[in-house]
Amino acid sequence: MFGEITITPKRLTATLDVSKQFLLQDSNDAEAMLINDLAAAIAEKLEMTIFGDGAGSATQPKGLFNGVTADASIDALAYADVLDVELALEEKNAADYMFITSPQVKFALKGVQKGNGLSMVCEGNEIDGIKYVSSNSV
Repeated sequence: MFGEITITPKRLTATLDVSKQFLLQDSNDAEAMLINDLAAAIAEKLEMTIFGDGAGSATQPKGLFNGVTADASIDALAYADVLDVELALEEKNAADYMFITSPQVKFALKGVQKGNGLSMVCEGNEIDGIKYVSSNSV
């Protein structure tokens, strides 16, 4: 099924408070620090917007998790839950995908074994062998 959407540009701004004393300092490191702070502020806002659950408006795009609710408690996570997600993705013919998770879920999965005496569900930078991204914005 194909559909059509209208895409409109959105603006993202960031402000930095800089003292006069900071501006008077003659240092290339000061400029680099300002550039890094600005880049970090923009990256954080982008991440919060993309991974957010906002409904969207004329000035803000809809978040990736708009209308999504969690199915289970983190305390009840099991390897079968991960397999259910993978099965649902395979049934939709998903290919070359990765997981997006919160740090809480990541660390909960680090304590879940695939089976008695087997490896953990989350090891290194993979959940059940599939790469993942962990963000506080999820």
